[in-house]
Amino acid sequence: MKFISSLLFLFGGLTASAAVIEKRATSSFHLYAYGTGIGGLPIYYSDGNAFVGNKIPSGSTVNTNITFAPSSSSEWIITPTTANVTLTNSKSSALFINPSSKALTNVGFTASDSSTVATRGFLAFGNWAMWKSPDTSQISSSFYATPVSDGIWQLKWNADEMDDGSSVGVAIRKMAPSS
Repeated sequence: MKFISSLLFLFGGLTASAAVIEKRATSSFHLYAYGTGIGGLPIYYSDGNAFVGNKIPSGSTVNTNITFAPSSSSEWIITPTTANVTLTNSKSSALFINPSSKALTNVGFTASDSSTVATRGFLAFGNWAMWKSPDTSQISSSFYATPVSDGIWQLKWNADEMDDGSSVGVAIRKMAPSS
């Protein structure tokens, strides 16, 4: 009897833990980058690309803080938090990465998947941002930040985790830094 009770307990625990893993966020959220020299800085929109910091890149024309909202197709749709801002892409914009590139590539925002970028497969593992490959079901978080100028980094995806000598690996989280 003890053996059967243990099996039932184990099976129940596995079922409960699987439900937690599959649960998706349904409300909007902000994203923050954490890494060497980057202590929880916000991710924002600048001319169709994702940047990290509290300053805007020189020469950019459309800049705004954003919120992310998960869609039923595993896209993270962005909404500007600044009034009267028109995003470069007039349709709803989703976060994208280039998961197949052999180099550091820009993370940005676009209206649809293409042969070179992926907008689907984003998920939150607790407060951590991850991407799940539709081909292999492998979950990864290969985000890097490349310095642009003092206090500004461009968010990149580094599928092969190559070292370019200046970029730093960053964890992307839904949790704001403690003040």
